[in-house]
Order: sequence, then structure tokens, then C-alpha cells
Amino acid sequence: MRFIYRKLISTIVSTLVISLILSFIGVTRFEQSYHMGNDFLGWSVVYIIYSGMIILIYGGFISGVLEYVHLKWFKQSTSLYIGIHGIFGLLFGLFTLSWMMGLFGALAALMYGAVDRILDKKQFKEKSLITVTVSLVLLYAIPWAFLEIITPPEPPFKVEDAVEFATQGEGTATDSFPKEIGKWQGVINGYQVIRETSAEEIAKEEYLIVFTESWEKGEEAGTWYLSYEVERGVLSAAGNGGDVPPYPK
Repeated sequence: MRFIYRKLISTIVSTLVISLILSFIGVTRFEQSYHMGNDFLGWSVVYIIYSGMIILIYGGFISGVLEYVHLKWFKQSTSLYIGIHGIFGLLFGLFTLSWMMGLFGALAALMYGAVDRILDKKQFKEKSLITVTVSLVLLYAIPWAFLEIITPPEPPFKVEDAVEFATQGEGTATDSFPKEIGKWQGVINGYQVIRETSAEEIAKEEYLIVFTESWEKGEEAGTWYLSYEVERGVLSAAGNGGDVPPYPK
């Protein structure tokens, strides 16, 4: 049971640390967003899932074999035990044909071996487990806070942005309406048609976008409307009503 416990803790620690490093490098070098800290946490989850499975299966098997060899032939050489872990981690990079994956594989394996030896030599009590857990949480919280602080603030979400967001896409009910605040007038099947896009701010950076269509032909007239509440990245139906136009949309 202690053997499994050591390997499991070693897997968790090495997975979290290597995922943190990969995510931090990826976000700071290859991504530009207004929430780099949140992106960092999101990518960390992805790396934790994939690297965790590799370390658990490949790393656990290799480490189990190495521990048997270690106890039988070089029990006193802890550094050799850890170093061989690193070699097998580096070899994993050869399978992926990536020197970078090999480098990070070696780093994760060295960390795995070191944690495993520390747990083997020390009585790991509940208090120690709490300390390690808090340390790992801080290990993610600090870079997350740092990335959120250095990320430039998002520009204001203006009414023009809300209208653009509400009218994007094709094949929607708003296709025929103006893409900006204003009116369109024309004749369809003899009907004088007015289509209007209007907007009002109902809360800070939250808008009500209303699409209204009216028509008339002699004594015949009608109107219908469709409205949305829009905030940054969110579009919610607010209401609709009126008559069905007597001509194709």
C-alpha cells in the first residue's frame, strides 16, 4: 500500500508541476488575450489530463521496474535511481519525435523520482500532506494572479459592439436587418417595408437590441419585432411578437 501511495503522490506532484510550466510557457509565448490567467488555468487542465495519464501509466511502470532493480543492485545510490528516471523520461521524447517533449519528459521523470525517494525516506504524515496541497495550490494561484495583472484590460463593450454581436452569422432571423443602428426602407411584393435596428443600454455594458419590421400596402399594415439582451460574449432572447409578414423574408 505504501508503494502505491508513493507512486500516486509522485504522479500527482510531477504532473501538476510540469503542466504548470507547459501552460505558462504556452500562454505567455503564443497567446494574446484579455484573460491570460484564466487561459493558463484552462490549458493546465488539458495538460494535467494528458500528461497525467502518461506519467501514471508509463512513468508508474518504469518507476516500478527501476525500484526493483534499485533495491537489488544499487540500493545506496539514490542519485542514480533518480537519474535513470530522467533518462527514461528523455527517451519518451524520442517516441514523439520532439526534443522539447523529451526535455519536459526528462524533467517530469526527475521530479517523479525525487519525490518518490523523499516519500520513501520520510514518514509522510497528514500535516505534511496538507502542506504539500497548499503549496501546489499556491503554485498555480501565484502565476494565475501574475498573468491576470499583466494582461491589458479589455476595451469597453460599446453599443456598436453589441449590435455587431447580435447581427453576426448567416441564416438568422436578423439577416435582413441593418448591421448598424438605423433603418432600411424598400418595396417587397408591393409592400412598403421598413426594417429598423435599435439599441439602448439597460445596464453597464449591457444592451437591449430590438429589430422591428413594419409594412403597409393600401389599407393593409402590420409590424413585428424581435429583441435580444446582449452583454460581452452573451446573447439572450428578450422577446418577440407582432404579425407575420405577408411576403417572403
